[in-house]
Amino acid sequence: LKTSRIMRILNLGDNPFLNDHVIGKNPVLPATCSVSWLAHSCEELYPGYMLAAINNYKVLKGIVFDDAGSHEYIMDIQEVEKEQDSHIKLKAIIWSLNGNGKRLNHYSADIALINNYESNHTQIDSAQKQDFTQSVLFPDGQNLYHDGTLFHGPSFQGIKRVFSIDEHKLV
Repeated sequence: LKTSRIMRILNLGDNPFLNDHVIGKNPVLPATCSVSWLAHSCEELYPGYMLAAINNYKVLKGIVFDDAGSHEYIMDIQEVEKEQDSHIKLKAIIWSLNGNGKRLNHYSADIALINNYESNHTQIDSAQKQDFTQSVLFPDGQNLYHDGTLFHGPSFQGIKRVFSIDEHKLV
């Protein structure tokens, strides 16, 4: 089992969309961006494999852009289980060093990859499919932004409708 390390520079100037994701006075990296970063990095390390699941995702100390400088972030990816030509299970964490040299963990997740060939031959059980055409909880998703439920600026206002919501999922 191997471990990989990836370094990435992030700064606000190169990512102006972050100005539409502000908590308090400072832009912050959206959780969806960090999840995508984790998943995509794992897929890039293992050509022929694709994302099957993300479990135990945690925002530990989110990335906050409190100045205009560049910031260096490290992602460590550790193989936990590997069955050749079938699946790979990984633990991934994004971290950085603060100004005092102290390590700050930002995000972590367990990532499962499956062989791309195998996944293309898997059928989705029809019982798992749901028809949401009849029930719409929020016919105008924009109301979620206007009533203060969500704080996102224009770049992140993509919700059109909400069909179903509970403690485990939002459709």
